[in-house]
Amino acid sequence: GPTPPPASSSSSSTSFSTSSPAVHAAQHSELAYFHAAAADPTATSSIVLWLPDWLPHLPRLRRLAIRPARSRRGGSGGSGGPLLQGGRLLTSRMWMRRSALHHITRLSLSGTFLGALPAELTSGLPGLQFLAASRCHLSSLPPHMEGLGALTHLDLSHNNLRLLPPQLSSLTALHHLDASHNRLQELPAGIGAASALRTLQLGRNQLRSLPSSLGQLACLAHLSVQHNHLVLIEPEAVSGLVQLSMLDLSNNRLLALPSTMSALTSLAVLDITANNTDSMPPGLPALINLKMASNSIMALPDSLEAFKQLHALDLSGNALELLPPCISCLTLLSSLSLQNNLLRGLPDAFGELGAMVQLDLSVNALELLPLCITKLTKLEHLDVSCNALQQLPTAMSELIRLTCLDSSRNQLQFLPPSVAALMGLQRLDLRMNCLRYLPDSFCKLGRLDWLDLSSNHLEYLPLGFGALSSLRHLDLHSNQLALLPLSLGLLSCLEWADLSCNSLKNLPPSVGELGRLEHLRLNSNLFQALPKEMADLTGLRTLFVSCEALRCMPGDAELRVLRHLKNLYVFDQSTPDDMFVTVDDDDDE
Repeated sequence: GPTPPPASSSSSSTSFSTSSPAVHAAQHSELAYFHAAAADPTATSSIVLWLPDWLPHLPRLRRLAIRPARSRRGGSGGSGGPLLQGGRLLTSRMWMRRSALHHITRLSLSGTFLGALPAELTSGLPGLQFLAASRCHLSSLPPHMEGLGALTHLDLSHNNLRLLPPQLSSLTALHHLDASHNRLQELPAGIGAASALRTLQLGRNQLRSLPSSLGQLACLAHLSVQHNHLVLIEPEAVSGLVQLSMLDLSNNRLLALPSTMSALTSLAVLDITANNTDSMPPGLPALINLKMASNSIMALPDSLEAFKQLHALDLSGNALELLPPCISCLTLLSSLSLQNNLLRGLPDAFGELGAMVQLDLSVNALELLPLCITKLTKLEHLDVSCNALQQLPTAMSELIRLTCLDSSRNQLQFLPPSVAALMGLQRLDLRMNCLRYLPDSFCKLGRLDWLDLSSNHLEYLPLGFGALSSLRHLDLHSNQLALLPLSLGLLSCLEWADLSCNSLKNLPPSVGELGRLEHLRLNSNLFQALPKEMADLTGLRTLFVSCEALRCMPGDAELRVLRHLKNLYVFDQSTPDDMFVTVDDDDDE
């Protein structure tokens, strides 16, 4: 209720037991203040956090976390969430004695939906170093913040703040400020006075500019301003950030970066993803990770010497048609993403990027895989999906360290026998191509763990297919398979298999040896009954079948399989609908 709890209530209530007239009068004065605050007709608060009097009697207490009550099951509040009444959010109001928490150094109010921080917070906690007030439904802060002179960490994220008070800059001990996920439209002009700031998180606000005084934060190491409305950055706003090592400007509206950014001699990570810039940033001597995806870059500069220290470069989602030969100077580059551009080829000098480990060329216009790629002998991950490739070069056998190859959504008609040399391959995606067969040497990929051959034109599999003994995931759906090799039962690690949408009438007898198989899809084939070969698949938990396979009453052997199922999907091939049956974990029948 709007009145404080009586003195005789539980330990969380306030007790006036002192015999000192002066203290007694002071307590009643504060009580009167509390009554006035709670009875304020303009107040929107409906819940009062009454901090108990016995807190000052815990002299060793340094950390205090106040959490919202968890409502009972079926209540309106939810677990740790805002309380609702008639669809209206009930914010809460906190009342505390000025001396109640003077010894606290860490205070967490996150999730309490206070609506406003009490004014006493800024004057009654001289030793407070850590204050977390995220998700408190705050729309403003107390005007006098200078009383929190010892504060080093302030979390105001996920509130409704439109402004930060100018006095915030007086917190000269503040190291970390998180004001992300608010509605901030501008920063205090004097924010540069908070000279100890090392981390400043301002993402997901409505900022259109950054104050020039920001450049005075000489200790700032991490600055995040992603998902705002920035169009231009004033040169002075970044020129003095000599200790800045990470800058996130992604998802703004920037057309260019200021030339003064070249003064950021410590900057190691720069993220400019999803802006409108059409050029590379100025040279930065310490930069090792540059993210420029989803911009308007049509060409790279003729000289990339200023970026030769880069280890990771993301240029996906631009409009690149060609790469300059000077890209070969990026000799330390280990990760490069060129996804979703307009590339039709690569320069021969590309093969000099000897440190390359991860390369993404997906969603381009490549008709042939450039041979220069086969010189990248340290390559482990290669993605060439969504191009127009008709074949893979025989020289791919040189990529002996390759563990992941994605060549899906191309026009491959066959695989070269030399693919067997990729002995370290663990994940292979060849779906949505035009493959009719696999070479016998394919079965030498003994470390293959994940294989997708779906949506091809495969009519058969190699007889030695079971030699892929490490395979756990196998997708063969939407092919033209009528038979499966007997060696299929040797896939002892297989856990997930999709054989749907083929022309199968039965399964090889050895399928019962797949003891680890848990998920099997057989729908849209030519089965007239549940294959009897499934009788020994006692580990099977999920099965997809068509109606035709259940028209005959399953025999005792097949029933043994069904008895272990948790999920059974039954498809009617004449309609797009399917039936889904779930077996309860506690059902023993």
